[in-house]
Amino acid sequence: MRSSFPLISLVLVLSSISTAQVPTYDLRFVGGGSPTAVNDHGNIGFNDGGRSWFASAAGNIELLPLPDDATSSVARDLNDSNLIVGQASGASIGSRAVVWQPEGPSTWSVTFVPTTNVFDSDATAVNDIGDVIGWFTAGGTYVYNDTDGFLDLYSFVALGLAPWPSDINNQRVIVGRNFFGHVALVDIESLTWEDFGLPTGTGTNYMAIDANGINDLGDICGRGVVATSLPDDDQAVRYDAGTETWVALNAPVPQASALDLDAAGNTLFAVGFSSPVLMFFEGEGTFDVEQLVAPEDQTWSLAFPGDISDDGNIVCMGFDSASGTSGIVVLTPRSLRGRVFRKDGPPSPTMR
Repeated sequence: MRSSFPLISLVLVLSSISTAQVPTYDLRFVGGGSPTAVNDHGNIGFNDGGRSWFASAAGNIELLPLPDDATSSVARDLNDSNLIVGQASGASIGSRAVVWQPEGPSTWSVTFVPTTNVFDSDATAVNDIGDVIGWFTAGGTYVYNDTDGFLDLYSFVALGLAPWPSDINNQRVIVGRNFFGHVALVDIESLTWEDFGLPTGTGTNYMAIDANGINDLGDICGRGVVATSLPDDDQAVRYDAGTETWVALNAPVPQASALDLDAAGNTLFAVGFSSPVLMFFEGEGTFDVEQLVAPEDQTWSLAFPGDISDDGNIVCMGFDSASGTSGIVVLTPRSLRGRVFRKDGPPSPTMR
């Protein structure tokens, strides 16, 4: 029997599948663990047993190596070249930002990001160019790549306005939350920055926002923290760079967040602790992705959404009532792989 999530009926208006132009998803079971990221090839990074792993669309599962003196690791993100970033920890090294580079079949190298503080740092995201972003306690936010080396954003961004870094797009724009709780943007190509403020026009007042994702169009998504003393203080929110408007994807609840966007701005979000896998499709509305899975996989229940790639691949957790199998699953849009849902026109500028 497929599971139900009665919470969403109270806080969402789900759109009709019969009249919508939305994808059907093929489902692939990966195994145990906690998913963190998926790329356009359907490859994923995940964590299990205090270690970081890579799983390919072909079915290969590989344990990522630890750097010297590390005893555990966490993968945060991967790009379309399968470059994986995250953090490795050990008693003598603290917790340090690392990069895993594929060197051949089932062969990986691992290196520390050369931050100015060697004892406490993290790598939170990487784009397809190879720009790695993260934080370090001695200075704040950084970007690092093999060509340009290490750049501390506080070398040119005003104090307090550099983002706690969440994501970076292929236009080389970083998004995150700054000291004031606002959306913060940094363009590392032009070395410009902007305090993007709080969401407006949704009918809700916010005291802060955790900006989680940005695509190449400049669309942004995240968790809006409602200005209220009530426990219902979270909304999943998204910004459309083309129309320069914000929209809230649910009524305020104790826990909700928009996690990431695909290349068209279609948005993966979560409502509640054991959230179903929810998608807001541009021009179509909100759908429970469990209802969009291919007929042959309709025995699967989906929860705990993790990530979405530019082409619309989704990684989450699943449970198959027919076999009793549970674990990480990857959902791939059938046939068009999401490209039909892209907006018309060239990418919109992100910096205003």
